[in-house]
Amino acid sequence: MIFSSVMVPGVMTRTTVPALVASRLDEWIALAKIPPTGFVFHTVAGVRGDLPFWELPNAEPIMTALRGVMALLPDNIANGATCNTHWDCHPYEHHDQIWPSTGGAGVVRAFCSHIDGVDMCPVMGMRESYFVTAKRRLTVEVFDARDASQRLGVVELDAGQDWTFTPHGDLRDFIHRIAPR
Repeated sequence: MIFSSVMVPGVMTRTTVPALVASRLDEWIALAKIPPTGFVFHTVAGVRGDLPFWELPNAEPIMTALRGVMALLPDNIANGATCNTHWDCHPYEHHDQIWPSTGGAGVVRAFCSHIDGVDMCPVMGMRESYFVTAKRRLTVEVFDARDASQRLGVVELDAGQDWTFTPHGDLRDFIHRIAPR
């Protein structure tokens, strides 16, 4: 088994389950060009095995989220062409909506992987809203990062059309599957 990621849910106590999963997807797309076939979970800082994973209070939600993402992603996701939010290859014009840099509304990250004609984009850390303009005709499926088997909506956009994505209740992390139409 290839281990492509390390998750430390016990250490990242302020990190929500969707943020953990979206950050792993972001890593597969933008950084780790090896197949996302396994994880190493550390339940506390260090590698000591102090606490069995199944004793974590959020163990089941983490596994539900990971199972959903793995089922949603194409098997060859790591072979996709990486596209950063501000690059020309990204399907959205994002209007400087990266809020850690601007302090305003938007997202922390929205990298994409273009594979087999589809863009898979984890939309991480939405604050207030995410205003975009479609660079081409798109069908955008929005999935819940807590359970990617849950499609929250579908948006059809024409080239040049503006759209504002908003949080879904308390959920701020999503997966966009973007296809041409």
